[in-house]
Amino acid sequence: LTLGICLPACTATSTRVEENLWQQFLRTHKKSYDNAVTYLQRKRIFMENMATMERHNKEYDQGLHSYTLGMNQFSDLTQAEFRDAYLMNMKRDMGPSLTHSMSSQIGRA
Repeated sequence: LTLGICLPACTATSTRVEENLWQQFLRTHKKSYDNAVTYLQRKRIFMENMATMERHNKEYDQGLHSYTLGMNQFSDLTQAEFRDAYLMNMKRDMGPSLTHSMSSQIGRA
């Protein structure tokens, strides 16, 4: 009986905490979205990323990883969106000269 009473209260508290973290993220990183659909999509991604981070960091505490994860200005992006927007541009901007330079250095080792 006590568990049945606590469960909705615990869920409401968790939801309130998550909502506070989302609002803090929006303020800290000055995020805004064009419409309600995008807002809800970004919030869902943020919540999924937060759950992934928490799960990973619990595994870190158990000695399963050598690093921790944290939330940042990219926490409302999927991994694919981040890769396409930032890592692909970095690779393109570095161009073949970096690849040539790196292979030259490897050859000297």
